[in-house]
Amino acid sequence: MMNASLRYSFLRMKPACLWLLAACTLSYVGGLNAAEADAITSNLTEQEMKRGRILFLQCSACHTLTPEDNGGKIGPSLANVFGREAGAAEYFTTYSSALKTSGYVWNRETMDLWLLNPTAMVPGTSMVFGGISDEAQRELLIRYLEIETQP
Repeated sequence: MMNASLRYSFLRMKPACLWLLAACTLSYVGGLNAAEADAITSNLTEQEMKRGRILFLQCSACHTLTPEDNGGKIGPSLANVFGREAGAAEYFTTYSSALKTSGYVWNRETMDLWLLNPTAMVPGTSMVFGGISDEAQRELLIRYLEIETQP
C-alpha cells in the first residue's frame, strides 16, 4: 500500500514544459539515437529524474532495466524496449499469445496506451496492472524509461 506522503507527491506532480513535450512526442519506431537520448537527458531536471524513478517503482515489482535479464521477475526486462516489437524479447518466453500477436512496436504512443490500460490495449494480455490514469505521470515515466532503457 502506498504511504500518504508518496501518494501526495504523485498528486503534486506538474506536467512537463510544453517545449519538452513537443520535443518528446515523436514516435520512435527505431528507438532513440544517441543524440536524441542526450537531448532528452539534458532537458530532464534532477527532480524529474527522481519522480521518474519513483514512478518506476511500480514497474520494478515485475520488470528490470538490465539488458537480456529479467532478474527472475515475472515480466521481461525493459532494457532497449523502445523500437522493439511487443512480445518479442528473445530471452523472455512467457508472453501471452495476445501480446505476441498484437503487432505493436514500443514507442512513445504505444507505451502511453499500455501504461494507461494494458488490458484495453491488448485484450488477453497476462500483464496484471491497473494502469496510470494521470497523463503527466505517464509522460514522465515514459521520458524516464527512454533514458534508462537505452544501451
